[in-house]
Amino acid sequence: CERLEILNVHTRNFKLGPDIDLTHIAEKTQGFVGADLAQLCADAARTCIRHKVDMTRLGECFDAEFLDSMAVSQGHFTCALGPQAFGRTPLVASTPVAADDDSDLYA
Repeated sequence: CERLEILNVHTRNFKLGPDIDLTHIAEKTQGFVGADLAQLCADAARTCIRHKVDMTRLGECFDAEFLDSMAVSQGHFTCALGPQAFGRTPLVASTPVAADDDSDLYA
């Protein structure tokens, strides 16, 4: 599946939690293009950071141990996939259209 390959590329530098199932995420993102998947991965990472930072006191230093404890989880992707994630619905043709069918262009 191309979406799974794209997700693997965009998450290769992420520390992923043990619950991550990129195959499931790929199945849930049918109709997404590469840019949508890149945005999804970035949103999941931001969700992880926000969640971790919200759990700490303001003004506290973020040392290497703190940063190393961050892992993007399935839940972070679930949050990123919420209705607010893209502000639009991915474009998916509801009915197949032949590539040579341009009759509506000349109506």
